[in-house]
Amino acid sequence: MAAVLTVCAAGAALAAAKADRATRCGTETPVCAPEYYAATAATRLGVAVQDEARMAGVSPALALAVCQAESRCEESTGCNSKGACGPMQVVYGVWGDWLGLQSERGLLGIAGARRGVRVLARVAARYRPGDGGQRRCAEHGSDHPWVAHYNDGTSVSPDGVAYAERVITHMAGFSLATRR
Repeated sequence: MAAVLTVCAAGAALAAAKADRATRCGTETPVCAPEYYAATAATRLGVAVQDEARMAGVSPALALAVCQAESRCEESTGCNSKGACGPMQVVYGVWGDWLGLQSERGLLGIAGARRGVRVLARVAARYRPGDGGQRRCAEHGSDHPWVAHYNDGTSVSPDGVAYAERVITHMAGFSLATRR
């Protein structure tokens, strides 16, 4: 019962924080207020992302930061015109077979967020030269944060580098909210 009350209280706090910062804390926003990060990390989705990240060997703060950059950690995020689906905006056409999915529906909601964290772990295993999303990757003659590959795939564009910088900034905000 206490866990349910905590999630409900966190949801109310998140709703208040999001309403207050709707124009200042979107997917393109470089930094949000500390209470926003704490409230987001305490939601049902936030807890699921952190749990999956720990199991996958990925920083929970990094996983939440990717979720923030992709969908503002909105559990109800659907699919966009490019085929990216769910809170982690995983592209079914790229990752569906690897995840063993029959349709895009498997990328929606909390289950989709958990799968997105597994994709992040897979990208980390391929591109991460060290711990955390801020380490640089020199693959393909470009120096960029490795987490840019989550957004851009094999080749990283200037938009992918900007995305990675937003993720790293959000990661700093989530790092305080995810310590246990």
